[in-house]
Amino acid sequence: DTHGLAIAVPPEFTETNTFNEFNDDGSPRPMVVAAPNLTEFLIDGEMGVLVIRLPLVDPATLLRNTAYSFCADGGSGTISNGAYKGVVRMSDDCAGPIDRIASIALVPGDRSSTVFLSVALPDDDLTALQIAIASVELLEPRSGTVPAH
Repeated sequence: DTHGLAIAVPPEFTETNTFNEFNDDGSPRPMVVAAPNLTEFLIDGEMGVLVIRLPLVDPATLLRNTAYSFCADGGSGTISNGAYKGVVRMSDDCAGPIDRIASIALVPGDRSSTVFLSVALPDDDLTALQIAIASVELLEPRSGTVPAH
């Protein structure tokens, strides 16, 4: 992979995967997915986290365009982890096994890109969300690496 993202997750998130796609402008778009069970997260909507590095996008616009129609609006607000600033939106009372989904759009101080995080939470425990926000980091791609399709 391009090694363009780093993130910490709770110890029970034992399954992880990285994906590499391209943005419309041809730049790499690395993604990280982690969960206790990736199949249950990706197909059945169970607990997990998805992180995507995007070109610079306004955080509020990004979150408006990625709203979950199967959840009630739980409100939004600004957020910062010291190195990144952005917006967090909570979606509550979601249909299915997930109680809430936290969507976060963060921009680093150099405004080089936007990081989108989607954290599916089965209950009121926000540990996975807190770990993800505190640890997200943009990394420089290794020289000579090209994202796989």
